[in-house]
Amino acid sequence: MLTFEDCLLYYNNLDVELGLKALEKMRNFYTEKGIDILKDMVGMPGISFHYLLCGAMERGTDLYSPGREAYEMLKWAVVGGPSLVFTRRHQAGVTGIRSHQFEEPRLCKKILGFDASALYLSTFLREMPCRKETVVHYNDDRQAEATEVLIRQFKAGECFGFAEVRIQILERLRPMFKEMCPFFHNKHVPAEAVPEHMKEYLARTGRQRGDGRKLVGALSAERMLVYAPLLRWYVINGAVVTKVSRAIDYEVGKIFTWFVEQVTEARQTGDTDRSKALLAKVFKLALTGN
Repeated sequence: MLTFEDCLLYYNNLDVELGLKALEKMRNFYTEKGIDILKDMVGMPGISFHYLLCGAMERGTDLYSPGREAYEMLKWAVVGGPSLVFTRRHQAGVTGIRSHQFEEPRLCKKILGFDASALYLSTFLREMPCRKETVVHYNDDRQAEATEVLIRQFKAGECFGFAEVRIQILERLRPMFKEMCPFFHNKHVPAEAVPEHMKEYLARTGRQRGDGRKLVGALSAERMLVYAPLLRWYVINGAVVTKVSRAIDYEVGKIFTWFVEQVTEARQTGDTDRSKALLAKVFKLALTGN
């Protein structure tokens, strides 16, 4: 090396060489499966989604996109999730459990941490809505009968899909949900409902409330689209459905067991054989999308 430019080129090549090798190996892995990660999609979530769809179709699964009404129902039901901190600090032998609720809370004796590393993977083994959907409308004239029949079918596992319902928690059961409300939906929050300390915070930081639509937790909901397993849990734990507006009926099936087997085998192989560690990481990326 005779010039500073030579040193810079040498440094840059060292800096990217290993990354290029890893990219080539990763690209070759997906190329063998008919997927070009640099052309077919953008980002790891797209690659993971493409891999799942291709694998499912290779195994004879019929895939359908929802019709317009079902799509709009499902799209409208996506409201996001809460970001909550239940307890900011705990110390064994010092802090109390639910000290904000009880005058004499129980003493925290031990703190346990759990790594839910297989949580994503476990969801792929669950029953999922399959085949082409059917949207069912329920007549108001026979609402009580329709509601009773549908809830009985959901509880017994005789139908699967989504139901658009009016649902509530009875007064006597509300203490069960004081830690966290069971229903979440986007709703317009009037200015008079905003606490004074939040108004002061907005003014102090120069923030605006926007259109006032917020994700709120509630003990009742109108026309909320609920997934069958979740609706079954709600009803078993005391929620009352007083009206069913529409339902999206699907066949039930498990179509991603092959993916769970592939990921599990690759991850276990990477743990026991360090030369296969890259394969394990590729499948981790395919699973999580990030």
